[in-house]
Amino acid sequence: MTADHSLATRPGSPRIAELEGLLGDFLVEKEIARTPRAAIYRIRSQGRADRPLALKVALQEVQEDDLVRFQHEVRLLSESRHRNVIEVYDFGVLPGSFPFLTMELLSEADLMQTVQDADWDLFYSLAMQAAAGLAHIHRQGIVHLDIKPANLGLVPGDRVNLKIMDFGLAQNVRGPLDRKIRGTLAFTAPEVLLQDRYDHRADLYSLGMTLFQLATGVLPSAGDDETAIRFHLREEVPDPQAYRSDMPGQLAAILRRLLQRDPHERYPSAGKLLLDLASAAGHEIDPAGMA
Repeated sequence: MTADHSLATRPGSPRIAELEGLLGDFLVEKEIARTPRAAIYRIRSQGRADRPLALKVALQEVQEDDLVRFQHEVRLLSESRHRNVIEVYDFGVLPGSFPFLTMELLSEADLMQTVQDADWDLFYSLAMQAAAGLAHIHRQGIVHLDIKPANLGLVPGDRVNLKIMDFGLAQNVRGPLDRKIRGTLAFTAPEVLLQDRYDHRADLYSLGMTLFQLATGVLPSAGDDETAIRFHLREEVPDPQAYRSDMPGQLAAILRRLLQRDPHERYPSAGKLLLDLASAAGHEIDPAGMA
């Protein structure tokens, strides 16, 4: 099998040949996704041909402090697994400070389309799984800082099994505020934009933006960077039922709480969010361990 060598044509970018050398008996089959920051490849072990994996490699050089964070977070996640967090098997850094990791291969199904075609029961299930995955991540002392629909994947052949992904490679970007901000501006919590002290509740804000978009098909912060920043810092929380009149009232209240500008007015933890989502869905959740 031969690889797609598009990376090799980009000056300063990592090369496929270097990747295959570091991966040992793995072959790079094809590129399955690309953003300005990273590319994802389907890879397969010559010794386990029945088990394809995913390889994610950064397309931009990463600074030393970000590399340390990347290695720390990925090591924690590889040692402590959860059914709603993508499994990471190996990680490293290519010459030129390009981090990469190998992980389980998720479905290429579009999460937005999956939710739009479904009923509220499936929406609640996916939202609860996202909250459960975040609760696990936060118990490891990790703040993801890039929760968005594109970073929530589905297990192949099982559209009700959601996993949080894209750890460590969520790089800092310099936006209109002329400061380095880790994550995606359209989903970034106000305290992160302002570079105030932030904690796990920043992820709950981002999850609120994500669930709002998944539930209504509307992203309130959509537009250019200035529009996103203005929404996060100045505009009122929109009424989700104005976009989906059939949305259950309890769910609308949950979304509004997640999107509060003041972190103290949001949920204190993903575990508490999970319990409220379960109550709204009519499910019972064991609160043990839900910090």
